[in-house]
Amino acid sequence: MTFEQLRDAWDEKARTSLARALVVREVFAQEKMSLTETDLNRELIEMSIEFGLEPVQVLDALKKNQAVEELRFRAISRKVGDHLVAKATEKQ
Repeated sequence: MTFEQLRDAWDEKARTSLARALVVREVFAQEKMSLTETDLNRELIEMSIEFGLEPVQVLDALKKNQAVEELRFRAISRKVGDHLVAKATEKQ
């Protein structure tokens, strides 16, 4: 694989990720959804399992790296996904 091919592959991946993020945020807004402390705590626990750390360690790392928004976005994504699955299940 050439550098150009690698760059093009990453460019496409970035575009797809951005498009998904925009759709998730739009659904969240259109459905007038909001996050609760429970949503954020659930996501923090999921992240701690994923990284093999205690929740407080994950939160500290997010704060240190100014990445707390990642926690919020993951919680939003999960909430939107759960909402869409529930809507699809209702219609079946």
